[in-house]
Amino acid sequence: MAAHPSGKLPLPTLVVTAYTAKQPKKSRSLAEKIDAKRTKDKLRAKTRINIGSAHAPWRKLRDGLGLALDSQLARLLLDT
Repeated sequence: MAAHPSGKLPLPTLVVTAYTAKQPKKSRSLAEKIDAKRTKDKLRAKTRINIGSAHAPWRKLRDGLGLALDSQLARLLLDT
């Protein structure tokens, strides 16, 4: 056995193994992506309201109360 200059033995190389049980993720087609987006948009639209010209006063009230989210102001107003 040859002597090493630092007095330490070299580290053995690690065995590299492939993890073959995991399957690659299947890419969705463009039509599937569009359908998924349309479905998400429909669900989101069910919870939206249009306050029109009251938008600026709403923001002013929300900021004045120190709330971060519109939903927090809506919950406060509905609970009082």
